[in-house]
Amino acid sequence: MSRGWMQEFIVEDDMEGTSATNNPKNRDDSSSKEDKTKRGTVDQCSHSLFNSSPLEFASLVSQKFQNKQNKDLAAVLGFLIIALLHKSQASHFQFFFENEIMFDKCPDVPDNNGIHDLCDISEYQIEFIDGSIIVQGNATVVWDVQPEDRIELRCEVFKYQRGAWQPTVFSLISNDFCADQFDKDSYWHQLWTKHIPAEERKCLNNNGLTYHMPLFDISPVFDVQVNIEGRHKVVTTLTAYENGVNKRPNGICFQFIGEFIKI
Repeated sequence: MSRGWMQEFIVEDDMEGTSATNNPKNRDDSSSKEDKTKRGTVDQCSHSLFNSSPLEFASLVSQKFQNKQNKDLAAVLGFLIIALLHKSQASHFQFFFENEIMFDKCPDVPDNNGIHDLCDISEYQIEFIDGSIIVQGNATVVWDVQPEDRIELRCEVFKYQRGAWQPTVFSLISNDFCADQFDKDSYWHQLWTKHIPAEERKCLNNNGLTYHMPLFDISPVFDVQVNIEGRHKVVTTLTAYENGVNKRPNGICFQFIGEFIKI
């Protein structure tokens, strides 16, 4: 949870009792002391937010308002904070693959061969051991595009409900994957690209490039703030654009299917 909303709330609340310092005659003498007091209050309450239980923090805010003889608002605000912090506590879900074919072709996309349209993974090993995914080996790019092409990536999650695959709110989109492929803040960097040797860190639009991947493992356990139990599929598409504009016809589509179970 971001601290920003709490800092704004606390600072605004403190300023209600500092109208005297808004007088130009008093501002210069008291501004330094006022700023220190505000910063101290923010730091104290922010520390309480991240180092106490929801009940303890709600009690702190409630007492703050009770000092202003506003007990009704204190009770409501305390309840809302408890509910908010309870919702923000993520649950753990493990993804169990439906089969060991992690990168299957998309059945509704004609003339596609899944991951094999992108890379030769005949020397790439993927094993499922003790709940983890163990990966190592070589993958060579075979996608017939140009290094100057802009690559668009879309990764979308669907849930099987009422006899059909329904879209969910979960998706990852990069309009310029070559610029994002090795971004340390990206999700795929944590799962995959951080393991690529530094001398091989080039984009997927380099036909013939080989990634020599060392042994690493991927955890199929995710922390999510909503209930995602059930059967899901993750569909990944890659599209190349010549000169950044003209869409090439040989797009990539692969998917994997499995079930999220709360642990």
